[in-house]
Amino acid sequence: MTDQWWTSDPVVTPAPQAAPARPQPARQQQRQPAPQIRFADARDALARTLIGEAGNQGDEGMLAVGGVVMNRARSRGLTPEQVVLERNQFEPWGNPETSRRLLSISPDSPEYRRAAALADRVLQGEDVTGGASHFYAPKAQAALGRPKPAWDNGTG
Repeated sequence: MTDQWWTSDPVVTPAPQAAPARPQPARQQQRQPAPQIRFADARDALARTLIGEAGNQGDEGMLAVGGVVMNRARSRGLTPEQVVLERNQFEPWGNPETSRRLLSISPDSPEYRRAAALADRVLQGEDVTGGASHFYAPKAQAALGRPKPAWDNGTG
């Protein structure tokens, strides 16, 4: 026997015979696979993320999300596209339904044009966060039954 177990030949034994599986009831709703997320460029990634994260929070909220994205991108040596798609970081991109909705927004729509104009400001260096690399909405977290993040200094 060798000490390098990963180089040994596999041992194959026949599976025990089991009764045929009973058919499972059909699921009520089939989940759609997550869409392949591709952005036209950094501006597109930011605009769609601003809509998804803060589209209902006015220009200041959208600019704050953009500032966080760019602060993370600078500090980590990443592109805005890479930052917004990091796992468990920007909630809209982790939800297949929301991702599909955001990717379907036409660049000619007023919603997109507004977000793109704000993304341009962020890409030009505007940062309303003062260098923040994280954000969260305390009321939204509480409504979801989630505790505040460890890094929260009480200001949200």
